[in-house]
Amino acid sequence: MKKILYTILLLLLLTGCSQSLGNNEIPNHLKLKAPKEKILAHKIIKQKTPMLGVIAILTEEVSDIVSYDYVSDKKVEGKFLFNGNKYTNAKILKENGNEKEVAFYVGDHFSLEIDGVYEIEQGATTTLEAWEEQTKISLLEKVKNSLVKIALAVCPPDCYSGAGDGYVRSENATWTTARTATTGDGFNYNTGGNILGSSYYSSYWDKYRFYRSFFPVDTSALPVDATISGAKFYYNISTINVSTGGGQDLVQTSQVSTSELELADVHSFSYTVGATRVDTGLGYNYFTFNGTGLTWISKTGYTKLGIICARDTDNSSPGEVNSSDIYSGYYSNQTGTDKDPYLVITYTEGGIEIPVEDIWWE
Repeated sequence: MKKILYTILLLLLLTGCSQSLGNNEIPNHLKLKAPKEKILAHKIIKQKTPMLGVIAILTEEVSDIVSYDYVSDKKVEGKFLFNGNKYTNAKILKENGNEKEVAFYVGDHFSLEIDGVYEIEQGATTTLEAWEEQTKISLLEKVKNSLVKIALAVCPPDCYSGAGDGYVRSENATWTTARTATTGDGFNYNTGGNILGSSYYSSYWDKYRFYRSFFPVDTSALPVDATISGAKFYYNISTINVSTGGGQDLVQTSQVSTSELELADVHSFSYTVGATRVDTGLGYNYFTFNGTGLTWISKTGYTKLGIICARDTDNSSPGEVNSSDIYSGYYSNQTGTDKDPYLVITYTEGGIEIPVEDIWWE
């Protein structure tokens, strides 16, 4: 009996224990955009089952969605700050002596491969069933993975850093209650068309609604001795629906996690503004940091930024009339990097050089 069991185990190790249905049975739009070896991280987005009528009759089941990040085949040129890691979110835009201007994206966007640097794509989606079918691994792979996990009991220095940006929503029939809520009514991480730092009142729904946007940016690639002289935060707007507006403000957040949002994050921010207010337009907009905002930039971890609408900052209710300050735009999981939010920091490495004539000699 033992010999039979050993033989079966050996066959499983050699051939794998799972059988694939084959790519022909998976629709093209559900196929993974990269081999499973190039997938860096994923999360399952639970889908609500549709309801019908007051009796809430259940309709057909809706499949859960898997959102995943992967190393693409898009090779990128330029200089990057890797600091010993395989992945980075920091691309050097300009260099002048020891002064640098560096763009820090929300989440790692670049992967150092053998033949160069490649773009990391975030937020690709498929169904849970298609994901499980295409990411099946053999028993041999499971054993190998277990051994690797044992060997790497702690995260190695090239761990992938995903993004935790998106919005948290709060709503209520009363302005003050909606604005000061400590638990949100929903949140979203998805791509273009999502709402950034907005508010509105609808007499149809008899509700005020606030959208607070969160952008945790890993700025740990900054040199410890960097002297920061300026910063700008860029974000891209796709549509605007403003009737009573006043612009948007940049604030500091304290979201619990830098990789995901929670309903409790709806009020995880300060109303202190860190930049000049922006009268937002289509395409890229940017906040220019003031002295307060510059103090928020971390050299050892995440710089946590947020966008809220001016009415939210000023506590200025439009009253019970239809009003809108709605700005829709893009978060980090938009395909490519041409619409992604990013933080540009200008700094001088090595501190400030003191001219010889200014040194007092004893």
